[in-house]
Amino acid sequence: MFFYFSGLSEINDALMLKRAGVNQVLVNPTKIHLSQGFLKVALDSNAYYHFRYGGTLDVIRYMEIAVSGNYAWISAPDVIGDPETTYQNWLVARRWLKQNFESSPVRMIPVWGWDTPKKFLNHYLQQSRIVGIGGLVMLMRQGKSKNPEERAIAYKMLRQLKTLCQQYPQRFHIYGCNWTVALNHLRSLAYSTDSSLAWDGARYGLIIHIRNGKLIRTPAWELEFEGNREARCIACARNIRRFMAER
Repeated sequence: MFFYFSGLSEINDALMLKRAGVNQVLVNPTKIHLSQGFLKVALDSNAYYHFRYGGTLDVIRYMEIAVSGNYAWISAPDVIGDPETTYQNWLVARRWLKQNFESSPVRMIPVWGWDTPKKFLNHYLQQSRIVGIGGLVMLMRQGKSKNPEERAIAYKMLRQLKTLCQQYPQRFHIYGCNWTVALNHLRSLAYSTDSSLAWDGARYGLIIHIRNGKLIRTPAWELEFEGNREARCIACARNIRRFMAER
């Protein structure tokens, strides 16, 4: 599975990832400047920002930005919670590329929202080798909850997601896979994923590390890790990178 570090919000985030040996990141259009110096950069549509704070994505402007950089791939301009608009945006973006280029200068991945009609997923699978699965951030977060009902919902999602990845092996990019349990289960099944898990070192005072061949989260004090929040993030990023590089 190809792994992209996401959630970069400031220059220090990029510096920490570089110190951890990271070379693949996913950024949104407002954070492109943070991607300088990384070997492989993917572009996100910033759909999650619009979902949280409002506003409408300008599809054509986004595509103009997308073709102006040297990206490994770009996310199609999706709208979280609106599968019909997401699909229409996909068609608009594809049409724009065909009208302006003889051969597409970018690889664009359509995005299917979790728990939206499967007809859209079927369309995307017919039209693209790789399909992104979005709308999982909150469900992934519930997997780390202390509430047993929330965890049960997350594990149900993971079972269904794992089955889907087994049905279509190496065909999905999993957006926002911010749950170590999900990474452990999907590493050999999905094509790629992105995650902001490295920042758990700052958010929760944790160290994400490898134990018995699995990625786990442990409070820094239990490991007698005495570094500051920055050192914790670097350790998390380094361990995640090593884990995801294993085959």
